[in-house]
Amino acid sequence: MKRYLLYILISVTAYSCSTNTSKTATESTVDTAVAEDPLSNYAAADTFVRGEIISNINCASDPSKHFALYIPKEPGPLPGIIFFFDAHGDPIIPLTKYKALADEFKFVLAGSYDSKNGNDWTTTSQIWQALIAEKRIAYDLNRFYTAGFSGGAKVASYIALNNSNISGVIANGAGLPETQQQLPTGNFTFVGIAGTGDMNMTELVSLNEQLDQTSIRHQLLFFDGKHEWCPVETMHDALVWMHFDEVRKSKIDLNPKWRDDFITKHSKLAEQFKKQNNLYTAVNEFKL
Repeated sequence: MKRYLLYILISVTAYSCSTNTSKTATESTVDTAVAEDPLSNYAAADTFVRGEIISNINCASDPSKHFALYIPKEPGPLPGIIFFFDAHGDPIIPLTKYKALADEFKFVLAGSYDSKNGNDWTTTSQIWQALIAEKRIAYDLNRFYTAGFSGGAKVASYIALNNSNISGVIANGAGLPETQQQLPTGNFTFVGIAGTGDMNMTELVSLNEQLDQTSIRHQLLFFDGKHEWCPVETMHDALVWMHFDEVRKSKIDLNPKWRDDFITKHSKLAEQFKKQNNLYTAVNEFKL
């Protein structure tokens, strides 16, 4: 059935994060051999501790590249992975902020130290190849997601535009890379996120309208804030929306609780903001 849901501003308290509890992993015993196509023969048993952020892991295929990692604490299969790209190369910020969501959605979180503003796209591609060549984390290879903030959002989009195996992009605080001259095509789902005080909000609003002309499934979420990583609640909405779209693609089964909570939350608030004629609302269609 079709439901029209209204996304609203989400107010949250300021968030601060600490990296004091992160750990460092050594790579002395890791086999660094990489297949020509690292995705074709992926097989691994987890070799990292669960439920703790691990920092400064050397990529097995290229030890000059580093990433941080969080694996959900609950044992069991992992349905996918989200690669985070921070504008200033600090993956501990998003991993610390969203690790509770990793536990809820059972997703692995990984973040690059090497991806940062100022890199060229050749360097970005090399960083990405080192990340996806990892064979030490077991997850569903059909569910790769990229997420980024500001310049990192452009990196997340760039990767999806140039790699057909990406299921979805979460672009926080920016949209597509400047080199993208044409409307994008692809099988990935796109969720844009903007604070109402973000100087790039109009860029994401414009991009959302342009994506209306494409086959790319897309959504735009707002939160009460500025140019910053979005609140946990907003990222939760983005992941639920991705979940709905994976259901639409018949990749996974629908989680009834997420569906019911989402509809209840947004249906109630939709009426409130509709009456207020709030400028920062957007109606989008879901096929549930």
